[in-house]
Order: sequence, then C-alpha cells, then structure tokens
Amino acid sequence: ENFYDFTLLAYSEIIIGRYQFSKSFEKNFIDDYSHFTQLGFDGSLVDIEKIPFQDRENYLVFLESLRNQIPKDKIIAVYSGRLDEGPSEWNWNLNFFKKVSEKADLISIGGYDTDFETKESYQSYLKNQIKIINSQNWKSQFILGIPTHKEPPETITNALSVYSEEIKNSEKNNFIGTIIFAEWTTDKNEWNVF
Repeated sequence: ENFYDFTLLAYSEIIIGRYQFSKSFEKNFIDDYSHFTQLGFDGSLVDIEKIPFQDRENYLVFLESLRNQIPKDKIIAVYSGRLDEGPSEWNWNLNFFKKVSEKADLISIGGYDTDFETKESYQSYLKNQIKIINSQNWKSQFILGIPTHKEPPETITNALSVYSEEIKNSEKNNFIGTIIFAEWTTDKNEWNVF
C-alpha cells in the first residue's frame, strides 16, 4: 500500500529438544532453504533455539554448509541467543557471536525475554547489549528485535527509545535497524510508535 521495499527471508523456528541437530536435519533444512531461494526469497532467517554447547561447532558447520548451497547474493540471517558470558545454553558469549558473524550476513538479537521488572533495569540491559555490539568489529550486521508481545517494562516504547539514543550517540553502528516481534501481537498504537 505504501510501496515499501521488503526483503523476504524464509523463516524457521527450530526448538532443540523437539528436533535434534543431526546430519539428516541439516540436509533437509539446507535443501528446503536452497529451494526457497530458487523460488525468489532473498535468503533465510535461521532461528534455532537454544543451541546446546556440544552442538555449537556443528551449528557453525551447518551455517557454512548453508552458505555453500545458496547463491552468494542471498542473505543468511540468524536469530541469536542473549549476549552474555553466563553458562546458560540460551546465551551466546562474545566468542561464539564472533564465530557466527563470520558465517552469517545478519544477526538478529532479541530485545525481550529478559525477566527485568523495572524500566530502568530493562533499558540498562538493552543499552549494554547495543554498546557491546557497537564496540566490536564484525563480519555481519545486526538487527534488534523490539517486543510487542510482552508486559512492561518490555515495551516497544522502552526498547525503541534506548535503541534510538544509543545509535545516535555511537561512534560506529553495527545495526541496520530493528524488527517487530511479533507482528501478530502488535496493536495500532504500537505500529504508530514504530
């Protein structure tokens, strides 16, 4: 309606536990996403959650195999874990982010599911994530997932205000923008804010 130009990425959400990271899983996934790019998709958004520590090297090999099977001009985007050095499999430490950055064109990092209870703590967390990402040299670019499916303090307004301020004040910027999660939970007021 407004003549926006969209980049269309074939999307998957794979929850480890329901699926196992195996050679047959990898082959089926790559075959499907190779086919999607032939149909006209601009690439793929790989959302594999959570990646067990013992499968992290396999995940990197999988991303490399995906890159080798789809045209070089197609986008490989991944949904990441939280940038955190903690021992949770939901977290990605800086070293793993760097390794994924060498295999992917775009990393989508979520600005939600933080469990913070105050606006100040939530915004401080987001500010820190953005600062760390902008302080590093990456081979990929980043996009920040903005929540519309959570209760305060994880709101679109709180997230976008931090994002806008940090991008404006950063000497360098590794982010190409933000995305809404989830569009099916976004109300008219949230679209207006966006």
